Amino acid sequence: MPKVSVIMPVYNCEPYLAEAIESILGQTLADMEFIIIDDGSTDRSFETIRRYARRDARIRAISRENRGIVRTRNEGLELARGEYLAIMDGDDVSLPDRLLRQAEYLDTHDDCLIVTCRMELTDPQGDPLLIINQETTHEEIDAAHLALNSFTVTGGYMARLEAVRAVGGYDERVALAEDRDLFLRLAERGKVACIPEVLYRYRQHVRSSCHSRDVRLRSDVEAVIAAAWARRGLPGEPPVFPPDAGGPTDSNGIHRKWGWWALKAGHVRTARKHALLSLRNHFFSWDSWRLLVCALRGH
Repeated sequence: MPKVSVIMPVYNCEPYLAEAIESILGQTLADMEFIIIDDGSTDRSFETIRRYARRDARIRAISRENRGIVRTRNEGLELARGEYLAIMDGDDVSLPDRLLRQAEYLDTHDDCLIVTCRMELTDPQGDPLLIINQETTHEEIDAAHLALNSFTVTGGYMARLEAVRAVGGYDERVALAEDRDLFLRLAERGKVACIPEVLYRYRQHVRSSCHSRDVRLRSDVEAVIAAAWARRGLPGEPPVFPPDAGGPTDSNGIHRKWGWWALKAGHVRTARKHALLSLRNHFFSWDSWRLLVCALRGH
């Protein structure tokens, strides 16, 4: 039985997939199995997966028709044999000590069921934007999940496999908030935690689900919070997003948002890049020019 089962659903991740796979195969914790499920990709993702599977016997490569990321994760959950379950996405990067640090944390904290880490959001090219998951204690993380904090968890975590199975795995009804839902349900049975180190790089995309399905995302988050509110018998009403909630969904607005994130985090070069990209199709946009001026000044 391996120490860790790493589950990675893949759907059309060809440009980033080799880097994602290599970041797991190069981990300092080698006692693992790597379950990679190609979820009906229409690009050459599965060819990449098969190439790595021929090189490393720890990889279990599966390909079948598209079923969605949450159902794919549950399929991986059924196949997993490890003591711990680690989540990996096909376009992200795990830093070399990620699995070791998370496994050591669970080994030494018997009351903890799931642990995440600080994560660096990057743009599609891997340039840094900002660091998320600032909460570290059980109480801070659980409170953030019960509120409408959008920058908590999002992936890159490790959990006790049997604990995840005991709560029924991932809820396919909330496909854009399944991680938050899992953390909330596990927090009702044990502790949740965050290692205050950046061990994971979480890649953002202009056409990612969080942008293209913004309304569904807010709906799923609200449903997850309301369910936890009811299970716990909390007083009052669960929070909901205001009617005008939601960030930009057009590419120029997204580049401006990324530019401000990067500038506030001190990543001036990245901020300048996205300021110029936001001006590409909106040359007369005052908001884009304001970002560029601030980025050129460096603050």
